[in-house]
Amino acid sequence: MEYQNLRAESVTKHITRIIDTDVYLYLIEGQRKACLIDTGHGIGDNLKKVVETLTDKPVFVILTHNHEDHIGGSGWFNEVYLNAKDHAGYHELADPEIRFCRHQNPTFGHYPLSAYAPELKTPHMLTDGQEFDLGAITVKTIACSGHTAGSMIVLIKEEQVAIYGDAIGRRVCLIHPGLTVSQYLESLRYVQSVCGQIVFGLRCHNDPVVSPTIVDELAECCQRILKGTDARQNIQFKHVDGSLTCCFAASAVSGPAQARIDGKQGNIFYTLDNAA
Repeated sequence: MEYQNLRAESVTKHITRIIDTDVYLYLIEGQRKACLIDTGHGIGDNLKKVVETLTDKPVFVILTHNHEDHIGGSGWFNEVYLNAKDHAGYHELADPEIRFCRHQNPTFGHYPLSAYAPELKTPHMLTDGQEFDLGAITVKTIACSGHTAGSMIVLIKEEQVAIYGDAIGRRVCLIHPGLTVSQYLESLRYVQSVCGQIVFGLRCHNDPVVSPTIVDELAECCQRILKGTDARQNIQFKHVDGSLTCCFAASAVSGPAQARIDGKQGNIFYTLDNAA
């Protein structure tokens, strides 16, 4: 199904991927309720109206973390959940005028303020291990601090599928103050201990489907950084607003996509302040 900015495609019987420019959202539908994981940029199409074409069930939102390309459309929904550790950053982006100013780039700069989602709703608290019964489908949230302090993974228990958000990926950024490599390694070990057997993982950027071994690859990157044996390749990471952060890649990368040259998926981009 095609829209101005959004298109939807089936992943499994219960999971639909919604592609919003460069970020993936996931709609999980049970017999009684539906849960939307992340709300994208929130520019152009009214995401809620698009979701209503995909399900007739009541919909609530779980946000994996507080970055603007994941929370931008939350103002269109009344029931939104977010880890309390990420509430401050969320509220900083609540005003659509702030989001408008941050999106003056070639991709979104032609959209007027009226095309942005309204003021973001105050979120409900989301906690580690919290479960939501959708009716024959259960989603469980798992804390994975690192990319942000409150980053969460969403596990669809009956299908053994994990939606990783930006907590697990091929360019996990540990570039914010206080979010260290050693802390992230603890998070990864916790994820390994509680997720059980995962059939596959779903990402919110780049390759949408990844092997669960990506968690092991990230743990290996952490260990190499802490030992000082990683590639420590100088790179630049580009943010949504077009700004750049100079940092290091734990495993060597190449090309515009900054993919690992050894063919593995998981990688960490970090600053020296976060390398402890």
